[in-house]
Amino acid sequence: MSIIYLLDQDPYVRETIQIMLETEEWEVHTFGIPDEFFTQYNKTKPDIVITDYHLPGSTGLKILNKIHQTSPEIEVIIITKSGDQETALNVMRAGAYDYIKKPVNIKELRLVVERALQSKRKGDKLSYLYNQQRKMFGFGELIGGSPEMQRVFKIIRMVSESKDTPVVIVGETGTGKELVARSIHTNGTRNTEPFVEVNCAAIQESLLESELFGYEQGAFTDARKSKRGLLEVANGGTFFLDEIAGMDLSLQVKLLKAIEEKKIRRVGGVKDLPIDVRILAATSQPLEQLIEEGKFREDLYYRLNVISIEMPPLRQRAEDIVILADHFIDQFNEEFTFRVSGLSAEAEQMLLQHDWPGNVRELRNVVERAVLLKKSGVIDAHHLFLVPNSSGKTPSLSESEPNGIHIPDGGVDLNKLEREYTRKYMEAALDKAGGNKSKAAKLLGMSRGSFRYRIKKYRNS
Repeated sequence: MSIIYLLDQDPYVRETIQIMLETEEWEVHTFGIPDEFFTQYNKTKPDIVITDYHLPGSTGLKILNKIHQTSPEIEVIIITKSGDQETALNVMRAGAYDYIKKPVNIKELRLVVERALQSKRKGDKLSYLYNQQRKMFGFGELIGGSPEMQRVFKIIRMVSESKDTPVVIVGETGTGKELVARSIHTNGTRNTEPFVEVNCAAIQESLLESELFGYEQGAFTDARKSKRGLLEVANGGTFFLDEIAGMDLSLQVKLLKAIEEKKIRRVGGVKDLPIDVRILAATSQPLEQLIEEGKFREDLYYRLNVISIEMPPLRQRAEDIVILADHFIDQFNEEFTFRVSGLSAEAEQMLLQHDWPGNVRELRNVVERAVLLKKSGVIDAHHLFLVPNSSGKTPSLSESEPNGIHIPDGGVDLNKLEREYTRKYMEAALDKAGGNKSKAAKLLGMSRGSFRYRIKKYRNS
């Protein structure tokens, strides 16, 4: 028997919902004021709480917060005024399981209660299983039990035994190339020395040379004092060149010389400085093709590419998606002191259906948002904000399609995508701005008036 508590000051609403919800499996208790509710709540804890947002001397948000302070496993459903989108966003951010708009649609409420009960039952089980039995597969911060990732781990173990062997890590953006580099360093003989990284594509060509090699006082207008380069800082340790394909050809020549001669010269300097570093490089672009196009030096390629590690995109290792999501849930629970116990079957299915164009980084961001939204209990599909199209797949980008856009055979509902993603970004902006509409509007590059207009436009769509 599942126990449901309903808190609403309107006796007609209480009676109607109780009659329509109560079954042999569901026992519904109703209350008109918060004091009456908490008197019974302190005696017997329910499985589900349904509360109106507007209450005598209180709000549904306060009720939610008080419940979750002591019993975060209890799922709370809040009834809000129709069109009050801001309130709905606030209660979801505070950890409500879901919200129902007035006038209450009993069929919709029953469906939400069924899902919430399933979520709680799974949460009770997972909170034990995850702590006692869940087995993670990983190598340091890299997680995965798929054959593709096991091959990656095997190569990492092999190259970690070598002190100097250069490695090129290849893979799409967000696949974890930096984590591979850090794992090689951490498990190698240089792990007590510095690990220094530089993103070659993120620094202007005119500045990258001085970042790598350093400069002497007076080498250029703003060089008021000498500065060590990153290769010098990394001496004895590991130097990681991320997105090395973004490096200018002339600088590639100087880097090759430094690697082969194991010495550098600062910009504006006259003295060579010895260096002893292990070079790791990463790229999301095929270097062989860039060589053919004359955009990357062949001699540098062969000097760096002694061992190659190819990071598989997430869509090619679907068996790792749920393992990774669980891992991120654990991370964010620890970081934010939350008690999210896992994913519902529907949420897992939605994650498995997504194409993940942003790979592991995108998955991490999706899970972080869901954990921040849920705070406790089980993450359900509607907490993920992934939008499925008519074919059941979530739309994604594909490099093989014109302009990088993939249109599935079943087509895409563009109006629905616009509504869903506009809502998603507006909610994220409000969340980041702490509910301040002016700050949220600024984050999205629009005026406060335009922001308010869009809220009004999409709140009932």
